[in-house]
Amino acid sequence: MRLVNRATDELWVCHLGTIPYRDALAMQEDIRARRQAGELPDVLLLLEHPPVYTRGRRSHDGELTLDDDFYRAEGIEIVPTRRGGRVTYHGPG
Repeated sequence: MRLVNRATDELWVCHLGTIPYRDALAMQEDIRARRQAGELPDVLLLLEHPPVYTRGRRSHDGELTLDDDFYRAEGIEIVPTRRGGRVTYHGPG
């Protein structure tokens, strides 16, 4: 795994604490676009999310064992994503 951009020998490390999944995803997409455009050096984001399940493109309804309303009532967000995976849990720790 490459941690430093050899062209600039620069790596930005951002300690973000706990932030909502959707906010982190938007930030990642913006950073990726800016990195690909050469506007930023390599960036490492260190963060956690409040409890959330993401549903990737390959997920299906039966992957969560309980009804979506149960998870929402417990404060666990369910977020559809364009990423390729199935249901994935993200949370503190």
